[in-house]
Amino acid sequence: MEVRINVFSLSLPHLYTPLLAAVLLLTSLPLYALDWQFPLRPGDSRQHVYTTLGAPSHESGNESWFASSGIGVKFDRHNRVVSLEFKGNYGRPGWAPSEQSLFHNLSAASRIGDYLNRLGRPDRVYEDIAFEQQRTITTDDLLNGSGDDRPAMPLYREYLWHIDGLALHVEAWIVDYQEDATHYPRGSIRRVIIRQLP
Repeated sequence: MEVRINVFSLSLPHLYTPLLAAVLLLTSLPLYALDWQFPLRPGDSRQHVYTTLGAPSHESGNESWFASSGIGVKFDRHNRVVSLEFKGNYGRPGWAPSEQSLFHNLSAASRIGDYLNRLGRPDRVYEDIAFEQQRTITTDDLLNGSGDDRPAMPLYREYLWHIDGLALHVEAWIVDYQEDATHYPRGSIRRVIIRQLP
């Protein structure tokens, strides 16, 4: 079968192969520009933040917290946003989790796999041990040989991307974690921090 375009004649297999290669290449490349969806971003004024989010639930110096939105904002000395923190499923008691889309339809309610698929390979990955898992061993324990010598298990990783002059930090659970009566599934997001690079 041939497709005729004006005076050109192209066979479908010849047209299909380059088109398919281009589609595969474009969909596998990381996105280097953020499709920003959240109404605030680093560089915005304190006034714009308050107009958008309302009055903060708490303020301390250069930081404002908006517990009902699950957002923390840090300002520079000129009252410009230098970082935004979006609560995932851990920490900040009394805060609502932030489920608002930030960019590329990603939020603190997304999973780390979604971030990796949309943003590509991170620039760095840090592995942390949550405070709850760190052990205190007394001198008596060491002298008596009764110290806990089990290795501490990492609970989450911090993934870091540098995009559009911003540092994007995403903390995600790497194990299923239970604390008190709350279950934190592996791959879910603890928090997202977006900060302006110097």
